[in-house]
Amino acid sequence: MRILVIQHHSNSGMGHLLDPAAERGVEWSQVFPLERGDAIPSSPSGFDGLTVFGGTPHANDDATYPHLKEIASLIGAFHRDDKPVLGICLGSQLVARAFGARVYKARQSEIGFYPVRLSPAAKHDVLLRDGVLDSVHLIEFHYDTFDLPKGATQLMTGADYAPVQAFRMGETTYAFQPHFEATPTQVREWLVGSRRWVETEHPSVPARIDDELARHGQGAQEFARRVGGAWFDLVAARRRARNGRE
Repeated sequence: MRILVIQHHSNSGMGHLLDPAAERGVEWSQVFPLERGDAIPSSPSGFDGLTVFGGTPHANDDATYPHLKEIASLIGAFHRDDKPVLGICLGSQLVARAFGARVYKARQSEIGFYPVRLSPAAKHDVLLRDGVLDSVHLIEFHYDTFDLPKGATQLMTGADYAPVQAFRMGETTYAFQPHFEATPTQVREWLVGSRRWVETEHPSVPARIDDELARHGQGAQEFARRVGGAWFDLVAARRRARNGRE
């Protein structure tokens, strides 16, 4: 199976998802609209699934980043074709935008590990129902948040200023605000690369990040292995279903 991967930065990609992808023989095509100026594909043709990772743009800033509108449109196209979508951080905000939800600046930012909780509906979700803890600490690195799109199923909750942490649209399109894919190396690179913002918003995070990684890193990695693996399995199942109809 072949996955289209949209990355805004070279250090914001697969991370902990690499291992479950390799175990399943996943092939992917990477697109870098910011760092390389790559064009966004116009359709889902040739791909079995789509992942959209995080980045510095605000999800509605089409004037500065015109490719964001194209990504939102492509998310809708994958959804209509019954090809699974996985949006993380900015990717989740673009999924929310694609389905008409409001994306906006939260009352406060989140940087570092935060507790997130499964909603009751998550108990029946194919990504979250098997062996995922009701509460887990995952990396957050964002200021923007979003409302739950009309018709979506909320899967994870968080702080009152960013209560929608994950949702599913239909049966195949997923949005996760936390960076559950993030490795310790990626997290440390983000803190350095965004030093000014971090110092302004959460100056104590760099000093405590090693301790937080020691306490929560293994649980976050296990979450990524289970949830990411389940998403790749969903992609494979939908691919088999399509091939059976052809």
